[in-house]
Amino acid sequence: MRIAIRRSLTVTATTWCAATLLALPAGAAQAGPVDPPEPGNCAERVSGTLTANASTVGSGSPVTVSWSGRVTTPLCSDEVTFRVGTASVLASEQVAATGAKVFRPLVGTTFHLYAVYPGGFKSVASRYVGITGEARVEVSINQLQVVKAQESSGDEPWLMIFPIFADGTTIDAGNLASASARVMSAPGTHGMLGVSSVRTNTVVNVPPAQGRFSTVVQPVRNLPAPLADRMSIVGFAVIALEEDETPTTAAVAGRNAARSALTTEINTLIRELREPTSADITRMHARVAEAATAAVVQETVNSWNPMGFIDPDDVIGAGFRYLTLEQIKTSSTGTQSFAIPVEGQGASYVIRGTISRT
Repeated sequence: MRIAIRRSLTVTATTWCAATLLALPAGAAQAGPVDPPEPGNCAERVSGTLTANASTVGSGSPVTVSWSGRVTTPLCSDEVTFRVGTASVLASEQVAATGAKVFRPLVGTTFHLYAVYPGGFKSVASRYVGITGEARVEVSINQLQVVKAQESSGDEPWLMIFPIFADGTTIDAGNLASASARVMSAPGTHGMLGVSSVRTNTVVNVPPAQGRFSTVVQPVRNLPAPLADRMSIVGFAVIALEEDETPTTAAVAGRNAARSALTTEINTLIRELREPTSADITRMHARVAEAATAAVVQETVNSWNPMGFIDPDDVIGAGFRYLTLEQIKTSSTGTQSFAIPVEGQGASYVIRGTISRT
């Protein structure tokens, strides 16, 4: 009889404990404090908004940027700080979660609201504020036509492509001594066109990754509107080469030397605040080609000459084309095409490209 009672009490107690545990909310049966969020987990618990009171302003004019950052989990509230800035989180300013500030951008600027938390940071909101009169443009080198190949078995052509943007992004007419151009470069050298043994009367398409460049340009700062557009230039320089025994390191050295020489030439014109003349362009072609050739030859000698002879890549020719921002804005089609014939070393090529407003 006692055994039966004890068994009944044991079963009853067990049933009560199980029912009680099942009735508790999830997690309530676990004793001890709740662990704080792991570093990085707060990244998924932050959000925010950022607005500006104008989409475009004059260069140096005020724009009010307002923001509101949110943390959706209380456990992350003490772990997250907010920063507002432009280029990088390191250069940004720590701010309250909600606020506003007046900025005076000189160039088109993307403002960011950053959330910083243990283990990292991210931009939770952004807003672009443009400069009055700016335009998005695209420089594209589309095709290379081998009119006459240098070698009977076919050429191995490649291009040094340098888009040039000389505009208010980096030019202030009130401080010409510090003015400069943005001179970019195609990343490739040998094999950049993806072809070899290109024979006479063959057209090769330039891959977009090598020949297409897009950016925003704006009128030169501190000039009257019509003149500011007229003195802003979008263009490109291109050098056509035929690959021989030059190692890729020498090709890269030649490209870098040409870019440096081109930048120097363009900056000289900028600091005189004038458009290039035909004499300027002729001189530019010569100096850039000479710089490229000299660097290619020197690097070939330094890095690869096992047989005791030098057969560097041949420079077939160079070309330069540009439009002013005024021409780009007033173009009826928005696009102007160019065909640049280059001849030399027994070869004849035509390089085709466009400058367009996008």
